[in-house]
Amino acid sequence: MVKIHLAQIFYNTSYYDSPIDFLEEPMAFDEKDTPLGKLRSIDAVQECLFSFKSIYIEHIRKKLRDIVSWSGVNGCHLLVFPEYSVPPQILLELHELSKKYSMIIVAGSHRVQSGAHVEAIYRELKIYENDNFVGCACSPIFCPDGSVYIAKKLSKSKWEPNLLIPEKMPSTYQIECKGQTISISVIPCIDSLHTEIVGGLFESVEKKPNIIICPSDSPPTTLFSSMANLLSSRDILFCYVNSAIFGGSFYN
Repeated sequence: MVKIHLAQIFYNTSYYDSPIDFLEEPMAFDEKDTPLGKLRSIDAVQECLFSFKSIYIEHIRKKLRDIVSWSGVNGCHLLVFPEYSVPPQILLELHELSKKYSMIIVAGSHRVQSGAHVEAIYRELKIYENDNFVGCACSPIFCPDGSVYIAKKLSKSKWEPNLLIPEKMPSTYQIECKGQTISISVIPCIDSLHTEIVGGLFESVEKKPNIIICPSDSPPTTLFSSMANLLSSRDILFCYVNSAIFGGSFYN
């Protein structure tokens, strides 16, 4: 038996679209609002934005650590966070906790930023790439043996007009965890609605996954249920984890 925990949580979105960094914003906004990031040329606003982000990072760090520790103590094999829920500043800690609890952690996703600090994090995790990395959305996958994989988002939604889209198709990973070999693929959000992306996982019978993980941050969930029903006919477990503001996380 494989014990899977889906962490449907509230969080600020680890996404940016210059000049707006969603982790810096003090409150949620929609298309009718003016984010503070648009006023960052004002020194006082810039200072507030940096302060907000620092406070939020500490808040979400404690929250994620508590969830990981609870899942680890309760014998979880695979813990999944939603799309855009894990900032890169917390990745190294989740990597260590994955090893501590012999647990696979799918660390949500985030949009990769430039800068020496985040680059150092990626290099320490051995996932830094020179090309087509900054500007893409990636989902780190931490393994109990310390190895790290990344699944990149291959299509953009209407809320991500400037997302960098790589050409690499998704992969299936064979991961040893608590004496079992778990075969998983991570297909972020809208990617799992594209039959050509999901179908590419089944080109090789030997490499097809037993479990497909879908970290999401999406208001509608009906289409994901339709894909889940299709995959269940192929004996594939589909795990959908959404942000708490939208809800609807499920297994097929």
